[in-house]
Amino acid sequence: MSTFHFWAIALAAIATLGLILVGLRLLPADPALGDAMERLSGAGPEPYNVDTDTGADLAGADALSYRVGARVYPRLRSQAWFKIPTADLAILRESPQKFVGDKILSAALGLVIVPIGLGLLALFGLTVPFVFPVAGSLLIAIVGFFAPDADARTRAASARLEFTRALAAFIDFVALNRSGGVAAFQSLERAAAVGDSWVFLRLDAELQKASLAGQAPWAALSNLAAELALPELGDLADIMTYTGDQGASVADTLAARAGALRSALLAKEQGEAGARTKKMDAPLGALAVLFMIMLLVPAAVNIMGV
Repeated sequence: MSTFHFWAIALAAIATLGLILVGLRLLPADPALGDAMERLSGAGPEPYNVDTDTGADLAGADALSYRVGARVYPRLRSQAWFKIPTADLAILRESPQKFVGDKILSAALGLVIVPIGLGLLALFGLTVPFVFPVAGSLLIAIVGFFAPDADARTRAASARLEFTRALAAFIDFVALNRSGGVAAFQSLERAAAVGDSWVFLRLDAELQKASLAGQAPWAALSNLAAELALPELGDLADIMTYTGDQGASVADTLAARAGALRSALLAKEQGEAGARTKKMDAPLGALAVLFMIMLLVPAAVNIMGV
């Protein structure tokens, strides 16, 4: 094997490895067991800090993506074509500046990957027409620019599902307190103090802020539901608004709502399990066909030979 062929194979292997790593980065991965247990038992993601003087987000201010996004975000936020998934970032406790910085850095990385690869090939005398690197760079840059949107959307959907599961237990606790004659506000506070996951801690923090601000707790839950795009939490806020304004006992209504929420989650999980089971039919069918070929080909060869 000549030196040229060796380096060509090496560059092809490096490029293939890079594509595999990019694909693994974009595809959703199964969470590590330790991280999943920490989310279930711990405080979850820390909220980003806000400068009380300027209102600027300070979380991750030392990160490159935040510094880049902080310079560009004030100009982009007023553009009609540029959309920021505020609800997804709110439930993930991530700042818009970091999100914008991730988009810009991903696009910039996509712009330089192709020229660098072609520059390495040019060292070995391989040239490519100019239109291919330009088109390739623009295509990868566009994909990189929208990759953070897909990543945030996937992680936010997972966080909302986890929030909804915990919310069913939270509603049950509120119903138990209401059936025991506890006041509406105290029922919410006691229910939020039961759990130590990030969902319960966030609900408890919102209720504490509402208490300090003299705001009705169901109004705070309603605002949180709108901020995080959680209609299930909005339903709880509406029910508690009725009991707070009318003084009605809604323990049965809350218990029924919790049961309906769990039934909806179970139906969704069963649907996803059925869809994943169907995806296994194609590989199993291919294995069955391969096994039949392995059985029939030797017999056919023997018959033809006879």
